[in-house]
Amino acid sequence: MPRIYKFECDTCGEIVDIGEGDRIYVIDKNGKRIIGAHSMDFRFVKRVLRESWGYNGSFSIDSKEYTEILKEKTGKVHTCICRDCLKKFEIDVELDEFICPACNSENVCLIHDFVGNTCPKCKEGKIRKKSFGIVD
Repeated sequence: MPRIYKFECDTCGEIVDIGEGDRIYVIDKNGKRIIGAHSMDFRFVKRVLRESWGYNGSFSIDSKEYTEILKEKTGKVHTCICRDCLKKFEIDVELDEFICPACNSENVCLIHDFVGNTCPKCKEGKIRKKSFGIVD
């Protein structure tokens, strides 16, 4: 089960993000990414594959057909933050460009890489990653 983290300032307590940093998605018939609740949300994957693609085959990881569909129709989006405007957004790091959708800056990083940086609010503390719980 995935662990949830809180990314917060160690001085002022500003919370930059709460999450695990990445989430699974399934591409539907219209080419839209339908994003799950967390990175291991396989019940969600099965539901979207059934509803959007009519897949009724085996959901066993040993099934060649299922593993091929997973490769073709799923991916992971990762939470990013723009260092210029502080906009949070999600991208698939294997497919998408690291460009902020709000200000078009390339000065972006994964939320995990923001850990240790100066707090954008108080400008004194550092962003820390703290365990916050587990998702079922």
